[in-house]
Amino acid sequence: MTALEAILRSDPAKLEEFAADCEACFFDKAGQRLLATLCALAHPLDHSPMPLDCVQTERGRREVVALLWRFGAVTSALPPVHEPNPNTP
Repeated sequence: MTALEAILRSDPAKLEEFAADCEACFFDKAGQRLLATLCALAHPLDHSPMPLDCVQTERGRREVVALLWRFGAVTSALPPVHEPNPNTP
């Protein structure tokens, strides 16, 4: 499977447009709160054990959140500190 960022990088014009769109969406406080919420739901650096039937779905969610954070975060290059989900076995 090709990473989303690699797909975007194959077309520099699309990558530039995507980066500008992320900046426009996530530049203000509401956008930053949205990114923080997405990280809480599917933190890009979370590697908690999970059932095999969930691995691909969770990896995909985290990849999307990581991509949005990479191009949309204005306050930090790293997502907020990961708080483990107490509902995760």
